[in-house]
Amino acid sequence: MNRRSTKQRQAIQSVLEDTRIHLTGDELLLCVKEVIPTVNAATLYRNLNVLEEERVVSRVSVGGKTFFEHTADQHSHFYCHVCERLIAVDADALPTPSQETLRTTSGFVAERVSLLVEGTCAACSTEHTEMAASGCASCPSLCSNVISEAETKEIACKIEA
Repeated sequence: MNRRSTKQRQAIQSVLEDTRIHLTGDELLLCVKEVIPTVNAATLYRNLNVLEEERVVSRVSVGGKTFFEHTADQHSHFYCHVCERLIAVDADALPTPSQETLRTTSGFVAERVSLLVEGTCAACSTEHTEMAASGCASCPSLCSNVISEAETKEIACKIEA
């Protein structure tokens, strides 16, 4: 079904195309509001569903959060349990079975191959090591690299209105 392209849908797609980080719905809404201040959560999620049906956007759910991304390139994901960020990992960095391998070995016809690795990212691991060396007993609860609202706007909302 070919749907009419709306300015809201174009803004959502543009933010996801121009952003190099995976965004939650709340983060994405903040960024889209930079372009269209009147957009609301219902409009955002309705359009995300349409874009997902059209295979322009995909969602990754992990750690009780849902992240959205533009589907331009195939890559794997790393989820950090400390800072709760989802990070794209170059497809060549992790061994992921190809669609052809799945077809020939298992008979599966894969439309998309995705790999999710969970653990502690390099930034949190370094911070943890430095804090532990200085005698911090409760380091994991203090290692907070969560993107703030201001950082999200600064990093992700650099798109042309």
